[in-house]
Amino acid sequence: MYEIINLLLRPYFVLLAAIAIGVLVVLFRGTVRRRWKLLLVLAVASLIAMSTPVVTYFTLGTLEWRYPPVTERPADLDAIVILSAGIYPPDAVRPAAVLGERTINRCLRGAELFAQGEPCPIVVAGGRVDPERAGPTLAGAMVDLMHGQFGIAREHFLVEETSRTTHENAVNCSEMLRKRNLQRVALVTDATHMHRAVLCFRKQGLDVIPIACSHRATELTWELDDFLPNPGDAVRNQAVFHEYLGMLWYYFQGRI
Repeated sequence: MYEIINLLLRPYFVLLAAIAIGVLVVLFRGTVRRRWKLLLVLAVASLIAMSTPVVTYFTLGTLEWRYPPVTERPADLDAIVILSAGIYPPDAVRPAAVLGERTINRCLRGAELFAQGEPCPIVVAGGRVDPERAGPTLAGAMVDLMHGQFGIAREHFLVEETSRTTHENAVNCSEMLRKRNLQRVALVTDATHMHRAVLCFRKQGLDVIPIACSHRATELTWELDDFLPNPGDAVRNQAVFHEYLGMLWYYFQGRI
């Protein structure tokens, strides 16, 4: 149900639908009422706004600014928890699975934390995005990357490879951690995703220290480019909407 709601309520889809309806009314009705003209103008203006960097800077900031970058590893950590984001599964062109950029960035930040102090367990979380497709789990691919590229021994990893949502990440990881009496954890994920993740993990009773990465609302130059619409910013605003809708959904489900 959530996937359907998320799909139908995405701002880009809703605004395009409103524009399409407005255009059809203008084309096929001889006399167009003011409210239809207003709908068309508001839809076009909203679509332009959500595709503009200056708007994206502030919408992303509502999620990211509460979790600024942390340069030093917090003291007395019991474990580091790294959440997955995405993976490209093997197919006819790609012989092996390739982790998405966001997942790689999270692994890199987690590896940096690990190297800044005494060795501690690293929990990597993520199953298969599509259980029907072949290829490794996200967590398994993350271990391969961090072991092969960053040189972290496999014995340091705790692998949670059944979850597919942030809520499942929190429930499954907290169960693994409690069994080992690990309570104080550094949680690594994107700055945009961090607030929902923190709420989920704290709901499970863990002492969570947010370690956000991949900040994007970092600078606004107030140059011409900041005011010119582009599809990339529309995508970034949809990600913001996804987080707020996810938090609302989780709230009513009692997950945060």
